[in-house]
Amino acid sequence: MSNDKATLDAAQTAFIRARITLMASNPFYAHLVMKMPLMWMENVPGGVSATDGTSLIINPNAYVKLSKQEQVSVLVHEVLHCAAGHLFRRGNRDAMRWNTAGDIYIANIIEADNLAPIAISEQFLAQFGDRRAFASMTTDQIYDALPAQPQGKGKSKSGQGDEQGDGHGHWQEGGCYHECKDTAERSQKDAQWKQAVIEAGQVAGQASGAWRELVKAAMPKLPFHLKLYEYLNHGIGGDTTWNSLNRRWLWQGTYLPSDTKLVMGRVSFMVDTSGSMSANQLQLVFGYIRSFRDQHPCQLDIIQCDWDVVDNAQHKVYDEHEQLPDKFEIIGRGGTCFDAPFKRLREKKIEPKVAIYYTDGYGTCSEKAPPYPVLWVVVRGDRTFKPPFGEVVYVNAN
Repeated sequence: MSNDKATLDAAQTAFIRARITLMASNPFYAHLVMKMPLMWMENVPGGVSATDGTSLIINPNAYVKLSKQEQVSVLVHEVLHCAAGHLFRRGNRDAMRWNTAGDIYIANIIEADNLAPIAISEQFLAQFGDRRAFASMTTDQIYDALPAQPQGKGKSKSGQGDEQGDGHGHWQEGGCYHECKDTAERSQKDAQWKQAVIEAGQVAGQASGAWRELVKAAMPKLPFHLKLYEYLNHGIGGDTTWNSLNRRWLWQGTYLPSDTKLVMGRVSFMVDTSGSMSANQLQLVFGYIRSFRDQHPCQLDIIQCDWDVVDNAQHKVYDEHEQLPDKFEIIGRGGTCFDAPFKRLREKKIEPKVAIYYTDGYGTCSEKAPPYPVLWVVVRGDRTFKPPFGEVVYVNAN
């Protein structure tokens, strides 16, 4: 803590003013900042400010030198490191490169939400070119796009480090935050911050802002198989079946149908077996198909395709009660074109109730939308994939 009472008083006043400014202009960030206790510290690892996921740690000497607008942005900067999970998600990635990627992500969010840029941050990040080129990327994507050995090592354009406490030491020793080393603590804080982000989104209400992507990311994810069943049941409909009895009521002598859904009609599964799909991805895909079939007895197409579907070995049809094979032979492993299975169904005059296309998302499609709904399931693949028609879900299974 600073021994200069006048500086500390000025910093305290500036901090209170910055929080009030946020409360008036951006309730989302204000809600998160208000949750974090303040700790004054002259030797802040980040030069100006840092966070340990619980507190805001600020160097009063450096903080009072910033403009009023930058003082607001510094608080948002540290909050965003927590809200975006930078303290909890680095894993084995390089600390400085990860922190730099996080700062580029944060600088773009700050600009998108009409907050002032932080000059010392902008000076450092300028060496990577125009940070706006990364504007549509997540922190993980920015990290992958950065050079393996970022230049600068915490120096400004003038080549000076942080000898005078100007804040350029921010990028030394891994950045402006203290990561959680303990696995249990890291998981707990990550969960707490996701909940805090959701609450802040509720406080902000209908206000617009780039921060909405953080709220979306923090929301609990519906397990893929449940999402798939929800889609199918909603889109196809179903009914109870007398093929099996509901055992819960047999002991009373009551005979009721099971509540297994009976899918009415035909379902076509299209499986991308191109060379970019790994054996593990395909194992998951066929596991999903088996799981689906257990819940939804129906006539089933399984069409394996890379750039083409050339014979009946790649297009298998299973009747409603026909058992799936114990092991599927993988056919294909060539280049990728999404057109082939749609052409196959059209040529065979097959119009399923729904088609489900499993892929990693790396490929092209020139087909027009078919007369049946299509659900694209991207399994451990390109999360930027946008289907030419239909809906898409992304699966990051372990």
